[in-house]
Amino acid sequence: MRIVVLSDAHGFVKPIETAIEKSKPDVVIFCGDGASRAEDISYLYPDIKFYFVKGNCDAGNYPYEIEEKIGSKKFFITHGHNYNVKYTYDEIIKSAKTRGVDVVLFGHTHIPVNEYNDGLYIMNPGSCAMPKQTKATYGFIDIVGGQIVTNIVEL
Repeated sequence: MRIVVLSDAHGFVKPIETAIEKSKPDVVIFCGDGASRAEDISYLYPDIKFYFVKGNCDAGNYPYEIEEKIGSKKFFITHGHNYNVKYTYDEIIKSAKTRGVDVVLFGHTHIPVNEYNDGLYIMNPGSCAMPKQTKATYGFIDIVGGQIVTNIVEL
């Protein structure tokens, strides 16, 4: 199973479409700030399951966070602004571990992160449209045989 993880498109649709076309995912997770435009794109891909969370720049009726089992793994998905991720990952990691998830996904900082910490995969895909410190990026997660492989790639 392939999961594409995107965040912080801020209304730009082309990077989302490019990531989907390049990666051919089974699932797309959008971690906020551009959720309505990401949802618009989801209608072009009826065979792909999409998840959206609300970022600090989003309007609409999206949840601020989701806990979801995808494949055999449990995910905690949020934008990150409610966990002070621009300053520290301590709060979001503590929340993820309390929830007993395998993977925590967030955005907000526009800076990619791909780490493994004491049984927890931690990913911020960076911004697919307005990056800081890097080129535009997105993440993908492969779940094969119960194993997780995470990657951050440039668009």
